[in-house]
Amino acid sequence: MSNNQSPRLPKISSNPDHLFLQKSAAIALLFLVLGCRDPKTDENLPDEFMQSGAFIKTLPYFNPDSCVMLVRRDVPPRWQGAAYENLFLDGPEDSPLALGFQHLDFYERNFPADTARAFAQLWRGLLGHPDTAQTCLQESYDLSMKGKNYLRAGDAQEAMGAIFYRKGQTADALRSFFAVHEAVKNLGATQNQRKITAIWNISNAYHQSNNLREALAWAQRPWPLLADESVESSRANKVDYFKQCGTIYSSLNLPDSAILLFQNALDLQEKYQTINDRSILVGKLGGAYFDKGDCPTALRYLLEARRIQHNGNALGTNELDLSQAETYFCLGRLDSAEILARPFLQHLSPPFRLHANKLVAKIYAQQGKYKAAYDAVQTRLDIGEKTYNIEKIQQMGAAKVEVELDRAKLRLEQIAQKEKNERQQKLLLGLAALLALVLGGAFFMRQRGRHRILEQEKLLLEQQNQLAEAREVLQLQELENTRSDLQKSNIELEQATKLLDLKNQIVAQMTRVTGKSTQVSDDSLPIAQPGAADLRQLKIFTAEDWGVFQDKFEASFPGMRLRLLGQFQDISNAELRLFLLLKIGLLNREIANALGISVESVWKSRYRLKKKMGMADEQNFDVFVLQFV
Repeated sequence: MSNNQSPRLPKISSNPDHLFLQKSAAIALLFLVLGCRDPKTDENLPDEFMQSGAFIKTLPYFNPDSCVMLVRRDVPPRWQGAAYENLFLDGPEDSPLALGFQHLDFYERNFPADTARAFAQLWRGLLGHPDTAQTCLQESYDLSMKGKNYLRAGDAQEAMGAIFYRKGQTADALRSFFAVHEAVKNLGATQNQRKITAIWNISNAYHQSNNLREALAWAQRPWPLLADESVESSRANKVDYFKQCGTIYSSLNLPDSAILLFQNALDLQEKYQTINDRSILVGKLGGAYFDKGDCPTALRYLLEARRIQHNGNALGTNELDLSQAETYFCLGRLDSAEILARPFLQHLSPPFRLHANKLVAKIYAQQGKYKAAYDAVQTRLDIGEKTYNIEKIQQMGAAKVEVELDRAKLRLEQIAQKEKNERQQKLLLGLAALLALVLGGAFFMRQRGRHRILEQEKLLLEQQNQLAEAREVLQLQELENTRSDLQKSNIELEQATKLLDLKNQIVAQMTRVTGKSTQVSDDSLPIAQPGAADLRQLKIFTAEDWGVFQDKFEASFPGMRLRLLGQFQDISNAELRLFLLLKIGLLNREIANALGISVESVWKSRYRLKKKMGMADEQNFDVFVLQFV
């Protein structure tokens, strides 16, 4: 019996009674596990090589046919759709839009599934024309909800909300943004960016509907999510937080508060060099100074924003143009103000049209064009009536009520599902308990009887005998191990004695200093060590010295030098000399003195010899030298 194996106990015989009990217990355990399972289906994550992007970069992006062929050849079937999805997302940014749509067609056709269609429709909506975008996004939302892919459904809703927002359909935009917020609000900390974006979209929708108090309340909600400034995205979001709240304070006619917030945003952006568009922040600050009535300062900031603008942000450019037009009007430069304001008279967004008509009416009135000023005022009233009338306000209220009703309905459904699951689990647990009780009774009855008791006593006796045999074997093994250790210690002691004797002989014979050596105290050397005073004077400078050294070593350890050269054939004479000196126990400074080199050179030679012998950094070279025989 091996010393690593414990004695085996005899198996209970597999008679029909035991098989019946085992099968019954397995059935009970199966019921119990099924009753405790989470009704939600876990989503499997893609393979790691799919996330790295290395495989995607090897595919011929500009040939969709070849891409599909290679994906189906090299990717496991369950992840082929995900691979092609990543192929579309990781494609070249400068590729033609038509090629992108071709990839979507290939993806939807070659990987037919609701998830594939939802993905394709989402990107058709994001990349397509405005007249078809809403249809595609709605289909993507429906398919994603059907497949319980709530994050993708949230993406579709967010895109639809953005379209409604640009069109001025604030109630519809608010419904979409509320739906996105409901979908992402309970996600983990890794999805904070999605939660922040959803909250600020709701704030923007309220701002567009002129419900400024509600807009400010929503704009301030993300603050707890921005506490960790060590994360780059958190820093950028904190800059946006100040900008978002400052914009609403400007609309509330609180310019001093707005200036403070915009200045905080600029300071934080400069401190951390975040990715926020600095030109928009400078333009916002200029607009706040205009609201305060300081038009020269406002114009200075607005012109600075125009100078540093570089990314062509359409929304930021529009706000900057209108703010600059108003500032020119404030400074009496009516022609410049009119040139900047006129393009916004036909803008898609109602707030921009309202703003532009109000400004143009004031410009025409200053110029004496009263008929044109009257028409601009009337147009502004018509737009305001259509945008902010009672019906629109009611729609906004209805949208919020619908969201609350949907939320309450969802909570009721969740409660009902939870109660249903609890009832099912209780029923299954009851059945399992009843089955376990029946099995326990049957087992108890079958255990009764003298024959079974005698078998158990016999089994116990056999186990005791086996344990006794095992103890005896273990004792013999321990005795053998003790003898082996003692023998090994004797061998090591004999080798150490040989080394010490060789060391003293070599020192005595090789010392080239004439006369009596001066005794120099050295705390690092043992006081009682033989030859310690002369050890520092050992010299091996000439071939004759080396020959004498080798002869003495060979006499004490016959064949060791040849075994070393046979095992490590590429070591040099200098490395052989170093190894033998280390073998007899010389320290590094003693080896340096013997060879006439520096201690640093000894360390370097040791390291090169260790590498040449194939030893890892963590291995102890001294131990290896000592144990080599």
